[in-house]
Amino acid sequence: FKQTVDRYVGEFERLLDDKSASVRKNAAWGLGELGASAEARHAQAQLRLIARRDPDEAVRLAARAALEGTK
Repeated sequence: FKQTVDRYVGEFERLLDDKSASVRKNAAWGLGELGASAEARHAQAQLRLIARRDPDEAVRLAARAALEGTK
């Protein structure tokens, strides 16, 4: 199970840099859904940056919600 979670976290982290706001929003949501796994917690720094700086409000909101899920 851990290998699967690690793989998804890496993919979601990569997608947080996508051009599409919809893709970034869904990647943030996915990280939040993975919960407090060690790898998902590793993504918190990137989620915090996105929550503050992404140009799309929906992406910022999804990143904030994901941060709540990765505590």
